Amino acid sequence: MKFQSGIYHMIEVFSMSNEGKEGKILLIDSQGKTVEELAGNGYHRWIKLPLAEDQEYTLELEHCDAPLIYLSECENILEKGICYLNEQVEGNCLTNDKLARWYDTPYREQYHFNPYQGWINDPNGLCYFKGYYHLYYQYNPFGQEWNNMYWGHATSKDLMHWVHLPVCLEPQEELRGNTQAKGGAFSGSAVVSGDEILFYLTRHFGPLEDGPETIEYQTFTRSRDSIHFEPEQVIVERPGPEVSYNFRDPKLFFYGGKWNMVLGSAVSGVPALVNFTSENGIDGWEYQGPILTDSRGGIETIECPDFFELDGKYVAVGDLMWYHDAYGRYQPLWYYIGNYQDGKLQVEQDGLLDFGTNFYAVQSFEHEGRRIAIGWISDFYSEHQILEPGAYGSMSLPRELHLKNGKLTMLPVQEAYALKGEALASVKQQGLHLEQVPGNSYYVKLCMERQTDFELVLAQQPGASLRFVYQNGVAEIKTAGVATESVRFPADVSAICTAEIFVDRRTVEIFLNDGEAAGAKVFYLDSADGSFSAEFADAAAVSELSVHRMNSVWGK
Repeated sequence: MKFQSGIYHMIEVFSMSNEGKEGKILLIDSQGKTVEELAGNGYHRWIKLPLAEDQEYTLELEHCDAPLIYLSECENILEKGICYLNEQVEGNCLTNDKLARWYDTPYREQYHFNPYQGWINDPNGLCYFKGYYHLYYQYNPFGQEWNNMYWGHATSKDLMHWVHLPVCLEPQEELRGNTQAKGGAFSGSAVVSGDEILFYLTRHFGPLEDGPETIEYQTFTRSRDSIHFEPEQVIVERPGPEVSYNFRDPKLFFYGGKWNMVLGSAVSGVPALVNFTSENGIDGWEYQGPILTDSRGGIETIECPDFFELDGKYVAVGDLMWYHDAYGRYQPLWYYIGNYQDGKLQVEQDGLLDFGTNFYAVQSFEHEGRRIAIGWISDFYSEHQILEPGAYGSMSLPRELHLKNGKLTMLPVQEAYALKGEALASVKQQGLHLEQVPGNSYYVKLCMERQTDFELVLAQQPGASLRFVYQNGVAEIKTAGVATESVRFPADVSAICTAEIFVDRRTVEIFLNDGEAAGAKVFYLDSADGSFSAEFADAAAVSELSVHRMNSVWGK
């Protein structure tokens, strides 16, 4: 494959030898000088080779595959992003401003962040640093399934338009070629400190089926430019056998003159968020025990915790692993509100954070007075459909958090509304039927003067549908013809005053009553065009029903 280096000074190749072969990577410059590197044997080796600017090169693969190749290291890389090398596109080079056609498939979101390819899960290291929002994330770039974990990275100036950046963390050496173990760089968080970012994350190494032999420990690293990381150091290991081998996902907060690190785990078999403290946030971590426990039964552990102060109270958030609620929803995200005293959260109120339960591993950060949260649009109901080019998973719209009437409320950040495009319809006191919504990326605003039963059809194709229904005082997402049709997704609201709905191809996010309840749900259409319909028992109760197209965030 021939390519022009342009503004870039580095090529990064993730290569694996074909079975039974010794694979090689050959980089040949315009004068015929060749650099040769061995591909990984049984694993993807991450190879970095320097380039000269504005030169033509040839990359040859011998007896190996390289599913991820990109150019990196350039001036203003946070603005420019990396350049993916791909023989399917003109010039073999796909820069961040030319991703529109790559992303334009029925299963790829147009205004939710999703990776160039592969698998994505938990958001990590969310922060604002030197003029950019930073999103790190769990990443397997080699297929649309989970595997040993890397960290991917993207930046944005407005939380909506994202720039793809180099991979920054990889699995441990001991996992390379080990088919009987799994792990890698698991989830973590970030703290901005002066002119650097401090990162805290879990490293996982263990058997293919988690159990007592699973090892999870916390590491620390830092970066001054958000791209290059210092070598990691181990800072926290499991304190004793009473603490579960599920021991992960550090989230930092400052309290009582010390740095606190909350982790998801279980103590003596009871799911818990546990806490460690340190004077400097780097070493000397001391175990303080559980911040809270949840003994309702059926929960393996709490994972992906968050803990923060909001509107005069403290809020803890965690995922209830392996738990099914009374409606059949799996692994819901739960919040707990109360006062924080003597190292314990005195819980006054708790509840389900997202009633659609395709919203997981949420992480939040504070910037300029806003508590901003991003969650992983997950797929615990095995609904994903593979399409090339494609990816598994995406991130939710960034949501702003508040407390209101004892509930944790969420609405999309204001920046999301700047993506509203042309109006497709605007009516009142009547229903609406749009047989075709080109692009299947749209926004719905519904305002009610009084209560009446209604049904909104948000996606449908022969034999399958996704609807939002209000009937007999119950508001819920209903699916048919898909894996979740036997699961109920009711919202914890007594009435519907307003509903805002963001449809983005396979992802739907619903926000009720100015954030009183929120629900995310995935649904796969075979077409990139969608539809919308709304029927009301008493149409005169509708004071506003409008539909707008949403613009893509991917460059043309």
